[in-house]
Amino acid sequence: MMDLNSAGPDQKNKELMFTKEPYYFNFSRFVSTPRYYHPHWHDFMELLFVEKGYLSTTLRNTKLTINEKELLVVMPGELHSTNHDGDGILEYGIIHIESNFLRNAIFDSTEYSRIYSCFFNSKAPQLFHCSAEEIDSSGIYSVINNLFSEFEKKDQGYTLSIRADLLKIFVWLLRREDMHSQLESELNNFLICKRLHPVLELVNDQYQAKFSTKEMADKMNMSVYHFCHLFKKLTGRSFSKYLQSLRIVESVKLLLSTNDSIKQIAFQVGYDDVNYFVRVFKNETGMSPSKYRKEYIPGDNTML
Repeated sequence: MMDLNSAGPDQKNKELMFTKEPYYFNFSRFVSTPRYYHPHWHDFMELLFVEKGYLSTTLRNTKLTINEKELLVVMPGELHSTNHDGDGILEYGIIHIESNFLRNAIFDSTEYSRIYSCFFNSKAPQLFHCSAEEIDSSGIYSVINNLFSEFEKKDQGYTLSIRADLLKIFVWLLRREDMHSQLESELNNFLICKRLHPVLELVNDQYQAKFSTKEMADKMNMSVYHFCHLFKKLTGRSFSKYLQSLRIVESVKLLLSTNDSIKQIAFQVGYDDVNYFVRVFKNETGMSPSKYRKEYIPGDNTML
């Protein structure tokens, strides 16, 4: 572990620590004048909560400002530095948690593995910088305040209360990560949809035309592989399967709304070979076009 985070003479700090519990927990509270902490890392997880003022931080080569009532989670092994160069007073709390805390508090191995990968992994996918609005609306602000209060008062059962508060914070962060992953997925789908919109608009309007996957990839200035990857991620189908589904949907409409023959309908939706059309239709719907028409239009005797 490399830690250059030593307290200076310009700091008034109150440190409360205990090691009797089956996990390690270190809580520090600082009232600081301007000070710079050199890049360092820990082999434990760090929760940094600003109570008053703000703190400038560099984490994952990203410059962040941790404002009042905001929380930053620093993963084990993550190189970070902090700097307070403001004129006002800075008050903040730091909570150091080792993985032993979770190992002794969570008995479900699957859940433990999930939480461990999220919070004790320097390569975790998400950077946990939680805004004051998030913390206030979720009720986590009162949890953090209670945690700090329990440490300072040390009333009967305070260690159990702290354990419960920490688990509440972990659960909130875990659910927050799930929500952000979902929002990120939705955003990615939106961006993909926006990028592929010209292709989707073209095939939806001219589904009967002879389109190839390579032709569409070239139209979007993409490799075939990249185009297929994005298209399937957005629609859940390959381009050819998507086009095929469009044609079958339209053929169903024609079957039920016109007296056109199966051969005419096959040609109208883009199939020159009626036998091939019948096979594709049956694969998609579970019955042949003629049977489908008879099923939903009793008395129909339309021939191929």
